[in-house]
Amino acid sequence: MNDVKLFGRLSQEPVVWEPEEGSDKKCVVHYSIAVDRNYSSDNKKSTDFVRVVCFGKAAEIARKYLHKGSQVLVQARIQTGSYTDKNGETVYTQDIVVSRQTFVEPKEAEHEPETSQELPERSADARSYSEQECEP
Repeated sequence: MNDVKLFGRLSQEPVVWEPEEGSDKKCVVHYSIAVDRNYSSDNKKSTDFVRVVCFGKAAEIARKYLHKGSQVLVQARIQTGSYTDKNGETVYTQDIVVSRQTFVEPKEAEHEPETSQELPERSADARSYSEQECEP
């Protein structure tokens, strides 16, 4: 089973890749989240900065509503690959590809959706947005 769940805050603004006009490719968004980690030996906290990628509808929503400092819970899979760089060297890659994501409202409500159709149903109790399916 290839299933990863991460909860953290965006450490930078999302980076958006837009396909060329007329292309059948979909929007792709990369963002990095800061995830706290506990060491068991001395109980010190450390932070990992994890780069994730999402596609399609989830990428469109992430582009519009996620900002540096936003909290997000992602369910993802690890995808490995490789390519040959300019020098002929093989470069191995590892991506965290989002399959579901739950947005938690930022502390300031400045990024509220304009209409209820732009984001899924919002839970007033949890102050979070429902999960979004991602399709690569």
